[in-house]
Amino acid sequence: MAKSTTQGAIKAVNVNMILDRETKGALRYQEVNEQGAALEIGAGAKIGTLYVRKDAYPQGTAPKAVSVTIAW
Repeated sequence: MAKSTTQGAIKAVNVNMILDRETKGALRYQEVNEQGAALEIGAGAKIGTLYVRKDAYPQGTAPKAVSVTIAW
């Protein structure tokens, strides 16, 4: 990642997630390891679960897997 001149080096966490289930208005993604096994909080997960509103995607285009990057 790029370096910020005012804040020093930018740090980032990148995780892979797979679609776990649909709720009434959202899609629930679960963090997975490199082998595709679900990770739980306390067992190495950095995010654990992520809910994305269904209307964030055009109808019928919700991905089965996503990659999430958090940078600071």
